Amino acid sequence: VGARGALRVCAVSLSLLWSAAVFWFTFLHPYVMVDTAYLSNWAAWTATVLLLLQEWLEIVGSKTSGGSVVQAVPSSRPSGGSFVQVMPSSASRPSNPEDMRRAKSFENKGWSLEYITDDSDRKMLRALFKVTDPQNLGWGRDVREKKKYSNLKLVSAWRIHSPQRQVVYEFKKEAVKMDVRLLEQHSTGTISAATKLLDTKLDDTARCILGLDNSVNEKLLLHGTNPASALSIIHNGLNEKLSGGLFGKGIYLAEDPSKIDQYCTRDVKLGGDASLRDLHDALYRDGAVHHSDVYYCFVVRAVLGAVLQTADGVKSMTAPHQPIFVSDEQRELTVIPGSSPQIRYHALVAEAGKGHKVERHREFIVFEGDRVLLEYLLAFK
Repeated sequence: VGARGALRVCAVSLSLLWSAAVFWFTFLHPYVMVDTAYLSNWAAWTATVLLLLQEWLEIVGSKTSGGSVVQAVPSSRPSGGSFVQVMPSSASRPSNPEDMRRAKSFENKGWSLEYITDDSDRKMLRALFKVTDPQNLGWGRDVREKKKYSNLKLVSAWRIHSPQRQVVYEFKKEAVKMDVRLLEQHSTGTISAATKLLDTKLDDTARCILGLDNSVNEKLLLHGTNPASALSIIHNGLNEKLSGGLFGKGIYLAEDPSKIDQYCTRDVKLGGDASLRDLHDALYRDGAVHHSDVYYCFVVRAVLGAVLQTADGVKSMTAPHQPIFVSDEQRELTVIPGSSPQIRYHALVAEAGKGHKVERHREFIVFEGDRVLLEYLLAFK
């Protein structure tokens, strides 16, 4: 029960005994008390009994509940509806060492990493990370380490669990879903183009990994990073305020491993860089091995919603070809023509092609970090 609960029970019990004694004295000597005091004693005694009963019910309930925190989160799984995440509290520790470590990580940091050992999961992630354009590897304007190679090999993967960020993400997804419903009430050519289902190269594999919501153009996409930033991103999420590029100040995502590879720098070896010790401590445990000269990228779930497509980074590809940003700061996309109330585009897609601002790879830019959720961290060579 605990010291606090015991003190509460003792206090109520003493009150009950005192009230019973006074009641018995009044019953034996009715001439001492007038009728009003007699009735007041009855009322006090009854109230005390009810309080004591409530205390015992709370104690019994706390023993049987197990002390878990239950969070209901809207689901994006194929079954729909909602799922419930149970986060063990300190009063109810799981017995499995890995589950215990993850529960402690939730409490201390708000997230945990799960090293993936299941062969089927690793196979699907390898398929997601398959290079379809080897001729584009190792060169380009944004390449950090230029050299010749013809493939990328997935060597390790971790699932990122972040319940609090997932709750925020699901609420943001619902808000985009409401916007899409409002847009569909005003069927114009521009609105239809904005809300149409967008296809990516990763869609087929992504459907096998997670259940995605097509009504809001929810996608699995890739984001390359460097070892020095990886742990900070896991803890804080991707932040549009700290990002930027050719197409504004947003979070840049890709469907091609050969694209995100340009932005990655190597993690040479375990313990080789003192500044990466915390990252290595978080990743390389539970059987995970550092394979030397590895690179990192994130697999993220993103709500693209109503998409604005551009070729030149200045104006929309669809009529009326309005400027894509509301201001020169390039932080907010323009309003969708014909929307009422006015609704801004949710994401920007820079289409690749000859004469376009980007020629080889499409880029997906999201301008609100809460619409992007980290799902996996991949290590590759």
